[in-house]
Amino acid sequence: MCRLLWSCAVFIVLPLINGTPDTSTSNNSVLSPYLHQDKPFHIQGWRWHTLSFVRDAGRLEKLAIKMMTLQTPRENDNDGTSSASLEAAARHVIDFNMNGLHRIEKDLFFPWLREKIGTLKDGVGDAFSEVLDEIEEERAHVSKIAIAVKEQARVASLADIDPAKRSEAISNVAQMSAALTSRTRGIMEKEETLLVPAVAALVSPKEQKNFNNKVIRKLGLLDSRLHLVGMYDAVWEVADEKERELFNEAIPYIPRMMIPRWRDKLYLPQAGVLDINI
Repeated sequence: MCRLLWSCAVFIVLPLINGTPDTSTSNNSVLSPYLHQDKPFHIQGWRWHTLSFVRDAGRLEKLAIKMMTLQTPRENDNDGTSSASLEAAARHVIDFNMNGLHRIEKDLFFPWLREKIGTLKDGVGDAFSEVLDEIEEERAHVSKIAIAVKEQARVASLADIDPAKRSEAISNVAQMSAALTSRTRGIMEKEETLLVPAVAALVSPKEQKNFNNKVIRKLGLLDSRLHLVGMYDAVWEVADEKERELFNEAIPYIPRMMIPRWRDKLYLPQAGVLDINI
C-alpha cells in the first residue's frame, strides 16, 4: 500500500502552487537546460505529501483563529479542555504529517538525489546540491517553527494557566501556523520549479520507480493509509482537474475506493480534530 503514495503513472508534473521563485541565480542558470524538457516525473507522492502538510498547517491556523474569535467568554475552557483539542491537532500536523514528510526527505529522498544527481559533472551536480542545501536549510527553519507551535499548543491546554496567557498561546499558534504554511509553500515553489523537472530529466524512470521500494520499507501500512487520505483531500482541495486526473491515474481503483472508509475509520479519529466544532 505504501507504494501507492510515492509512485505514480507517467505524467508530466503539474503546478500545485501559484507564483514562481527567483530564477536569476547561477545555480538556476546551470540547471536551466534540464528544466523545460517535459520528461515524466514518477515520485508524485512526495509532492502530494508536501501539499497535504501545507493544507494541514492552514487548517491548524484556522482552528486557532476560531478559538480566538469566539464571541462568548471562555468560561467553559477554564481548565483547558477545549484548548486541548488544539494540542491534539498540532500533534497530528507536526508529529505525524510534517515529521513523516521530513523523515522520508532526510533519510531517503535527498540522500538518493545527491547520489543520483549531485555527482554529475559540468557544474550540474554542484548546482543541484546547492539547491538541496538551500531547501534543507529552509526545512530546518520550518522544523524550528513547528517545535514552537507544539509548545504553544501545549501551553494553551494547561489546566491552571491564566486565561490571558491561554489566549496569547492560542494566538501564537495561529501566527506560527501561518508561518509554517508560508515557508513550506516557498519550499514547494523551489521544488516544483527546480527539483521536479531536474529529477525527471536526469534520473531514469526505472531508477525513479525503484526508489519507491525504499519508501515502502520506511512507511508502515497504517500510516500509508492515513497519508493517502490526506493527500487525496489536499489534491481535491486544489481544484485542479488535471491534478485530480493524475491522482486517479496513479492510485489503483481499489485503494481509491477505500479512501472514504479509511477516512471514517482511521483518518478522522486522528485528524478530524482539525475540523472540530468548538
